[in-house]
Amino acid sequence: GPSGDPETWTMELQFPMDGAYTLDVTGTDALGNTASVSYTGEAPQAFTIDRTPPLIEVTWDNTDARNGRYYNAARLATVRVADLSFDDSYVKILPFARSFRKVSEIRDDRTAGLIPVYEAEIPFTEDGEWALGCLCMDLAGNTAVPLFEESFIIDRTAPKLYFDGSTVQ
Repeated sequence: GPSGDPETWTMELQFPMDGAYTLDVTGTDALGNTASVSYTGEAPQAFTIDRTPPLIEVTWDNTDARNGRYYNAARLATVRVADLSFDDSYVKILPFARSFRKVSEIRDDRTAGLIPVYEAEIPFTEDGEWALGCLCMDLAGNTAVPLFEESFIIDRTAPKLYFDGSTVQ
């Protein structure tokens, strides 16, 4: 519509949902003259609206705990993050840093399209007490709910038996 200036027309566009969008603007007047449009980047101009925090999920390959938190075999944690503006340099996994790779996309009704899902695997192979934590922020500044798994113990070492001070085989 008119902007108050008879030679300038404006239009307001709404982007109510998160998503990856492109914007390409062209204009033609009543006489068929085409407007000259200049972009600071490549046309169509691409941009992302992201107001949704990243979603973090952890799955384990070994869930066979004894006495609550003792495991007699190694464990592999798979950390998945779903987010529109993901960058693995904004993810902190404790106690290890790992790189993520894109593995799939999911549909989320809070967004206008698919959300990429990224994954990293964290092996726990040594005997000892371990815990896993994950902090994540995306490029838009949205912060995920921090994820902290309960500590657990890996003990793959068989007990040594002693009888009168001597090791029993």
